[in-house]
Amino acid sequence: MIKFLPGYRIYSSIKITEKQYSQIFETFKELNIHTGIFEMYEESMSYLSTVLDVNWPEEIDVKRVTLNRPKISEIDQGILEKLRQQNTWYFMFYDHFKTKLESRNLKGLTIRFKKERYDYV
Repeated sequence: MIKFLPGYRIYSSIKITEKQYSQIFETFKELNIHTGIFEMYEESMSYLSTVLDVNWPEEIDVKRVTLNRPKISEIDQGILEKLRQQNTWYFMFYDHFKTKLESRNLKGLTIRFKKERYDYV
């Protein structure tokens, strides 16, 4: 998914070099880019509200339905290690943004999610 940043198509067969990944990562840090983390959705909304000065509606409709998504704790450690080895840079980005989000320790914003019985945030 990062391939579009140096100008390639997202699903291009071209491999990004270590140097390109490094340049992209350093640029993200220099530009102080903010993003949320899917499994920390409510905390991400609070974080983005604070750093971007965004006011969310009091109630947000759930648009995504995912019934069969395992929790990270449910995934075999061997599989996780293999994923980390094969996606080193993606995990560097993920870990960077997760740490950035967690360092704010934002739990003050309460968001009500309007959802049906089988909707999942």
